Amino acid sequence: MNEGTCLAGGELEKHSPVDGIPFYGFFENYLMAEPEDKIIVYEAYDTVMQANLAKTKLDAYGIPCFLTEENFTSLYPLRNAIFPGVRLHIFEKDAERVKEILAGEED
Repeated sequence: MNEGTCLAGGELEKHSPVDGIPFYGFFENYLMAEPEDKIIVYEAYDTVMQANLAKTKLDAYGIPCFLTEENFTSLYPLRNAIFPGVRLHIFEKDAERVKEILAGEED
């Protein structure tokens, strides 16, 4: 059986793929990233549409990013301490470039 790698407890460990399906995708690429490539929450948006517009713009500039908490907007339409909104995640090293790119949206 083929073996893959998994990050567990801060160490890289070997594991076998589930049901013989090899492990590929974003998380595998994240594991290959440099240790200083920390992922941060750049911004939280009130609506899925606002968050997706920002993500699409960053995608167009080739900046890797992803959204979380998208489905909660239908359950909790108002932002509060428990639900901060739809979150845009980026690599910390890209923060300055993202700030410049998204600043153009406000004009």
